[in-house]
Amino acid sequence: MEGLGFVGAGATVGGGLRRSGVVCRVEEGGVEVSRRTVLLSTVSVVGGLLGGAQQASADAVSGRSVVNGVLSAYGLPQIPDKGGFTPILEEYGSDKIVEFLYPSAWLVTKEQSGIDRPRLNLDRVVPTINIGDYRKAESLAFYSTPASGKDTFDVPVDKLAKIAIQLPNPDYRMLKDKKIATNGYRLTSFKFDTYTTSGYMGERRALVASTVIDDTVFLLGGVCSELRYKKIEELLLTAMENFKVTKVQSLKNKTA
Repeated sequence: MEGLGFVGAGATVGGGLRRSGVVCRVEEGGVEVSRRTVLLSTVSVVGGLLGGAQQASADAVSGRSVVNGVLSAYGLPQIPDKGGFTPILEEYGSDKIVEFLYPSAWLVTKEQSGIDRPRLNLDRVVPTINIGDYRKAESLAFYSTPASGKDTFDVPVDKLAKIAIQLPNPDYRMLKDKKIATNGYRLTSFKFDTYTTSGYMGERRALVASTVIDDTVFLLGGVCSELRYKKIEELLLTAMENFKVTKVQSLKNKTA
């Protein structure tokens, strides 16, 4: 699966939306965007994928106004305002929408596939959205990979752990494995050991929300140090509880 290629810096999308080098944003209280403009702008941004294979899209959009505009174009429910969090949306293939909330202070970046990671499996599942407070080594990442079962609880725990922890043979302990009340997705928690770049062993925590649609497992993983987990647990849980993957009709057909 190809990584996420974000839009170029400084380009302008229709309806007054400004595209940054990281993600498309629109400020609250800014220009009013019509439903038609949002439709056409969104098709322009992700149009290269509307007829493509099942792979992650080339762009993600972020910010409540623009995300809700896209959701409205698809006929999907709006995301309510939640202080301290920003919604992000990505079109997956031509018939799925991925959305979730992330802490507004965290940075959205693209996957750097050229980075040398000698301790990681070269066949690892590469995330297409990375968001984090990298000074504290806390992050969220979105992944997708072929499923090994029809239901999210059919996916082996070991597979979820390897994806979220990003190590080929992680030394982990599962802490919980249950259903999320808000979206019905699977919520799995792991504690694991890993080495820092300085060579020290550190204990970390991973929290994973997952669902299976059309033989693909979609996964949102959050990781942090064990020492910091209690301080950001609610942040990670909010992201997991608002994680959604929805089948939709292509915007290309809606604007035809």
